[in-house]
Amino acid sequence: EVHRRVLLFRVGKPAEDAGTRLDDDDVRRVRHGARGLKLLNPGVTRVLTSPWREASEAGALLAEALDVKAARISTTDALLPVAAAFEIFRVLSSFVGSDEAVLVVGHAGQLDRVLALALTGDRTPVTPTRRGGAALLELDDLPRPSGELSWLLPLKVLGKL
Repeated sequence: EVHRRVLLFRVGKPAEDAGTRLDDDDVRRVRHGARGLKLLNPGVTRVLTSPWREASEAGALLAEALDVKAARISTTDALLPVAAAFEIFRVLSSFVGSDEAVLVVGHAGQLDRVLALALTGDRTPVTPTRRGGAALLELDDLPRPSGELSWLLPLKVLGKL
């Protein structure tokens, strides 16, 4: 049985394609959220992002703010908007250290399904994540998607910490 802290962070507007870059407002939002996340000190040791450009750019900004080395940033197809929600749990279970806290940077819809699957066992979203919003999950028994929600914070709250 593997226990892991997983921090979900939703990037900007739903991407239209893999090449969409973060615009200036999105960069500002990511940096704003990153400051709040740093104060919450989730102890992130690894960053996983969707291979789509906006998520990988956001992941790099967040990793820098949270002092995660570039070598600890990875992309995974399990975070593509069309990926099955359970795939990310398989990826998370592949890491050896159960003490790792992993930041997962993904897209609208996909992160909502991942959150729902972890909390209810069903992919039907229970709460929407908003742009720049973050949620901390305490997962257990990976790769089975099961866990508890420690917190869910919109960007407005993260930015005021």
